[in-house]
Amino acid sequence: MANKKVEENIQQSFCNWLKLQHPNVIFKSDLSGIKLTKGQAAKVSKGRSSAGFCDLDILEPNLEWKGLFFEFKTSSPFKPNGELYKMVRYRKYNGLKVPYDHLQEQQDMISKLIKKGYFACFVWSLGMAIAIFEAYIKNDVIPLTDPNCILDNPPFN
Repeated sequence: MANKKVEENIQQSFCNWLKLQHPNVIFKSDLSGIKLTKGQAAKVSKGRSSAGFCDLDILEPNLEWKGLFFEFKTSSPFKPNGELYKMVRYRKYNGLKVPYDHLQEQQDMISKLIKKGYFACFVWSLGMAIAIFEAYIKNDVIPLTDPNCILDNPPFN
């Protein structure tokens, strides 16, 4: 639970920064991190095409991308060799608990968004989110190899 709170704090800090520094940028956060009743969760789930949506949708195009999507984490979801860690969770399906790989599901969504013309990635610090956003909004090269903003496994592979 502590990690979820840290993740939430990174996301909220970025949203606060974004409102102050770029007040005309339109964005929204996903509800999946919010504690909902079973009934509320079912309603939210029915309003989506699938699972794995990113935490933050920034609805601001640049010259290359239609918009920007961030999936916030507390640390890199990638192993040193670039492979994605496994994070097995369970969801109910027809009354049964069914395992699924949460990180892989999120990476699959990131890949789908990229194929549709959106920039999407995992971020695991406030500085990283700011650096990527600033490069994105200026139509600069997104700093995937900047030592202050390292993406171990860019979403383009």
